[in-house]
Amino acid sequence: MPAKPSGEVKTQVVNVTQKNGDIYVMERQVLYDPVKKYNKILSSRLISKIPKGEKTPVPTRSNGQRERNLHQSRESYRPRGSMSA
Repeated sequence: MPAKPSGEVKTQVVNVTQKNGDIYVMERQVLYDPVKKYNKILSSRLISKIPKGEKTPVPTRSNGQRERNLHQSRESYRPRGSMSA
């Protein structure tokens, strides 16, 4: 007899193979839907990438790094045509 669905969000680490042969290691938040009888993916996040022909995962850039770079580029932005004395 199968176990009863708990209704809680679970975290899974999944390897997803791409067309180019790379493998993405994803962390997924899933919730089982008893009506449709499958896991619904609530969110997913890229943890690392395993390039084709290699065995060791390569870490990917974190979201914090992207946000910092975006913030720095906005600070250095100066609109054209404004002449300030």
